[in-house]
Amino acid sequence: MHATNLANLYGLPLLDWSDIQDRLDAGISQAPGCGGPNRHTCWLATINPDGSPHVTGVGSLWANGAARVDDTGHALTAEFSAHSAGPPPWFVYCLTAHAATALVTIPPGGATRWQF
Repeated sequence: MHATNLANLYGLPLLDWSDIQDRLDAGISQAPGCGGPNRHTCWLATINPDGSPHVTGVGSLWANGAARVDDTGHALTAEFSAHSAGPPPWFVYCLTAHAATALVTIPPGGATRWQF
């Protein structure tokens, strides 16, 4: 793993990946009023075939290799859902990260990019 301090210009420290992983393992609530402007949001950033960026907010779950699936073994099911998602099952996508970026917005701050 290679880490790049994106906030070095401001004299801010390199972030530690283990701190980020601990935060992900603890879970990130998506409930309104629990953080952020009104909630926490995860962002998925990809690159389109023409090389342009594509970024979208997504609901996410850091499962570290485990998720409750339906009887088919191909879809996630749970007791809850956003009304716009419709009833279960919901399909599960496993993403393998090749890079990650974290921004700390509370003092002392910081920004680091990791390449795995």
